[in-house]
This record gives sequence, C-alpha cells and structure tokens, in this order.
Amino acid sequence: MAMKFRAHDTFFIRKGWLSKGMKYVQKKQEENFNKIKESLNRFGVIFSWEYDIARTIHARHIETDTGWKISLDRGLDVYQNFSGDAFDVLTYLPSLRSCKAYEITFINLKK
Repeated sequence: MAMKFRAHDTFFIRKGWLSKGMKYVQKKQEENFNKIKESLNRFGVIFSWEYDIARTIHARHIETDTGWKISLDRGLDVYQNFSGDAFDVLTYLPSLRSCKAYEITFINLKK
C-alpha cells in the first residue's frame, strides 16, 4: 500500500496564483492543505505540497511511492455541482454524488 503520494493538479495552482487581492485566497488554501496534511499524518500518510510559481506543471496526476503514476484527465474535480450545505447528505457521503465523465490511466513506473 502506498504511503506517500504526490499530487500535481493545475486547479490548485490557478487557485493559489498570487495577484492583487488574492493573498487571502492563498492563505486560506495553505490552511486547508495543512489540515489535509495533519489529517493524513495520523494514518502514516505523508502529504506535502508546493506552488509551481514557474507554471511548468500542466498534466494532472498522482505519483505513489510504490511506483505508480495515476493520470487524471479532470484532476480532482470529478463531482457534479451540489449545494455543499452542512445539512445536505451529499456533503458527507461523496459515494452518493453524481460524477462528471472522466478518464483515469494507471502507469507502472517500475519497468
């Protein structure tokens, strides 16, 4: 089982791109990434992130420490829109949410 993942998604980069008035968005995003890191750390999963200021990343993918690259054509944005309301069951049970059409390709890097 993979315990280390590296996610590359241009969606995160666009959301964190600095421009005038975007410092709050970047700070909030950093807080959210740190919450994810702390949550996963309890289970021995290492999560790290960084901004690609040079904007060299385009393809969305996840790399694992077990030698797999998982290519995501939509990135992590796979769900249809829903309210996100605290009392909406879809907020807590993503298995009930409708998904957008997307493709996932698994590539074995240990050949």
